[in-house]
Amino acid sequence: MENFVFFKLVYGGYLDRVEVYYKDNVLTYKVGTKEGECEDKDILAKLDKIIAENKKDLQEYSDILQNDPKYMTIENSSSDFITLSYIGKYIDINNNSRNSCPQELINKYKKVRNDIINMVKELIAEYSEESMIKDMIKFFIYYILSVYQIEDVCLHIVSNEMKSVIEKFDLDKWDKYIKSKFKSIHPCYSLHLKLMKVSNDKYKDILLKAYYLVIEFNTNNCRDFDLLYLIKSDKEVSQSSYAIYYFCKDFNYLTNINMKDLSLEEQAIIKFVRAWYYYYGRGVEKNKKTAFEIWKSIEDDVDYAKLMVGECLLCGRGVEKDEKKANEYFHSLYKSNYIAAYYIADIYYEGIGVEQSYKQAFYWYEYLSKLKGDFASIFAIRKLGKMYFYGQGVKEDKEKGLELLEKYWKKDFIRIRYEEVKEILKDYYTSKKGKKLKIFKK
Repeated sequence: MENFVFFKLVYGGYLDRVEVYYKDNVLTYKVGTKEGECEDKDILAKLDKIIAENKKDLQEYSDILQNDPKYMTIENSSSDFITLSYIGKYIDINNNSRNSCPQELINKYKKVRNDIINMVKELIAEYSEESMIKDMIKFFIYYILSVYQIEDVCLHIVSNEMKSVIEKFDLDKWDKYIKSKFKSIHPCYSLHLKLMKVSNDKYKDILLKAYYLVIEFNTNNCRDFDLLYLIKSDKEVSQSSYAIYYFCKDFNYLTNINMKDLSLEEQAIIKFVRAWYYYYGRGVEKNKKTAFEIWKSIEDDVDYAKLMVGECLLCGRGVEKDEKKANEYFHSLYKSNYIAAYYIADIYYEGIGVEQSYKQAFYWYEYLSKLKGDFASIFAIRKLGKMYFYGQGVKEDKEKGLELLEKYWKKDFIRIRYEEVKEILKDYYTSKKGKKLKIFKK
């Protein structure tokens, strides 16, 4: 923590107030009624890293505010500010004054604030069974990601082989397996060591509960499960682990959760799931307007909430239809959520709120076809097959189209769009040019 002279953060009201101070190599914190000190070098280094990575944006925010005549000072009892003395430069930010700051800077400030608050809340959290299960789900997500990155990680999470390994669980063998597959810096390794502090029976119990939650999520939310293969950051891993955990709870459970001790990130995911239940009427009366309003309130915190806001705008569900605005939402999301890219492709294919363009649609479907994960690519392959077959946005090539449609048919076990594929093939396979393929006799 050599870069810091002094650091202070204050956020929240009386009951959920968070205060964080750093001085003389000691981090002092207070969260609600809980308080303490931390001299852990890893924790202090984490705080240093968060500030260092965002120092330029924080300074720019501070400079704008200091020149704003309406700027509220710390003495005016703000409940949301950061004060930072950093190698001869003093940064004082009060987020209650937003008169002059662009929204992008405000969002960056909020991210820094939330990252630090989440870090401190992790310090005071008891390692309950619920926390262990969430950590084990994180372990599985990191493991899923590693299947594509480490050649000798061969046990797939949703396979019968993995199920057999878990049900015949032996902690010593499992410990050796994990340590042989992952380096000590890998998240799977560190999460495993953290969970190893419990007994053998407890570890197995947590492992099984987390495993069945992942399997249930995969069974009931296949589109969402496939997003796990596209995760690029630790934050996305955390959000996905919370989503898997809370999607398997009922609406009453979600409405009775005590949120004040949970991280802001976890609170946002719980709100997202509640909105999902309102949207589909799962355990509560269907109310798409309420769902939209909740998703809109957390769109800066959860990418998938932003996707659902876009979907509502596109279809006019719970809000007035605005196809142009929906398209803007999808374009801001496609790199982190492949479903947004599907919407963009379909929008151009059908000409929804934009000028119809097969060429643009082809570009987006081809982009999707190259992504990892079956569901991330399979429907794009079907669409590309159709476009090659009819020469839409690309030079007509019926053989290429049929090849892609056959590939789609083999992969899509639930036979979505069966009738569409059947119509495309109907005339062709009854003509002299066509040949009868066994796979299409089903």
